Amino acid sequence: MNRVLYFAYGSNLDLAQMRRRCPHVAPGRRATLDGYRIAFGGHSRTWGGPVATLVKDPDDWVEGLLYELP
Repeated sequence: MNRVLYFAYGSNLDLAQMRRRCPHVAPGRRATLDGYRIAFGGHSRTWGGPVATLVKDPDDWVEGLLYELP
């Protein structure tokens, strides 16, 4: 089976939430994404708050997790 690497940030750092979306996900390992920053915009009807997104920024980085997805 092919596996895909997925960089997670924001609420996707929660392993339980990721397992609801992808039951066979393995725990992630720490990772940094250079050249981006986290921003908040839009609105989630699911939990009633802003939605996290990534914006290109050559002077910044985002801390997150790298998951392997089946």
